[in-house]
Amino acid sequence: FSENDRIANLRRTDGSPPVHLADAKALALSDDGKWALAIRAHETPESHQLLVLPTGPGLGKTIELTGLRLIRRARFAPDGRHVAVIGRAEDAPGFAVHWVDRETGERRAITPPELEGYFLEISPDGRQVATIGAGGALTLFPVAGGPPVRLTEPGEPWAPAGWDAGGHLFARRLNE
Repeated sequence: FSENDRIANLRRTDGSPPVHLADAKALALSDDGKWALAIRAHETPESHQLLVLPTGPGLGKTIELTGLRLIRRARFAPDGRHVAVIGRAEDAPGFAVHWVDRETGERRAITPPELEGYFLEISPDGRQVATIGAGGALTLFPVAGGPPVRLTEPGEPWAPAGWDAGGHLFARRLNE
């Protein structure tokens, strides 16, 4: 969790005190709970660092996201090597999901730069991301490319809330 979007902490559910992870905004935990994602903004909004932090002993890694700004959300992919990040590229008109390789830092957009909202969930097989696409429609985007699948009509207030192990997507109504 974050304190004031500036301090990333980890707190176990056993009531033990929180552990400081970094001076950064916390974004996500890996499925196995061994890693946390956080974002550290630089002096300029065009350059950010994505931090991959161990929740126990070990060394973290910094991934420079040069050219991305206004990072809103990030999630670990099930393969453990990739991270999906909602951000705005400097030359783009809007936000997109970017697929980032944790080892090399290479990234590519997997959605058009037209997302609405900051919701992001990755399917258990890592083949699709669910987010709110153009016009506010809950949409699935294939990670490998291809046509998106719109699950709701534009303007319907649904957002992805997670997936179960069987590959079923859960959605929730916004503002309720």
